[in-house]
Amino acid sequence: VDAQCWARDPAQFGTKAQRHALAIEQKESYRWIKSYQAVAAVQKRNPQLTLVSMGDREADIYELFAQAALDPAGPKLLIRAKHDRQVQGEQARLFEALQGQPISGYQLVKLPRQGNRPAREAKLAIRFAALTLCPPQDKAHLSALQIWTVLAKEEGAPEGERGGASLMLD
Repeated sequence: VDAQCWARDPAQFGTKAQRHALAIEQKESYRWIKSYQAVAAVQKRNPQLTLVSMGDREADIYELFAQAALDPAGPKLLIRAKHDRQVQGEQARLFEALQGQPISGYQLVKLPRQGNRPAREAKLAIRFAALTLCPPQDKAHLSALQIWTVLAKEEGAPEGERGGASLMLD
């Protein structure tokens, strides 16, 4: 539904600390929110469909989750987790809280050969839970958000391979 091309201005390299203080609308990561809004516009015109806006680890942005939570009838959001976030009512942070959930099932995934890695079949253990994420300390003005979390982690993975967590707002 939406694609954006961008390249960081070479003059901006090395200014990460300064970017951290900017409003989300002034950051490169705002493109994820704009993409979600484009999917939401299509969802409004097609309420009979369930659309899902997906993002990689770069899209693990609390403001994006807050945007998706504004409209329960809007598109779903599926993001590969990057940040080990604080979970409300839990001693453990996100990744440990997910790892502590019981295995709900297994999924076999065929992985094609890639470079020197031979093709193989991976057996993923699936865990999930409804958890409430606390906003990051520097975004305390935002509310805690209840989300569905999913962990798909390969069992018996070869050295150097690993699974990842996904966050889904429903």
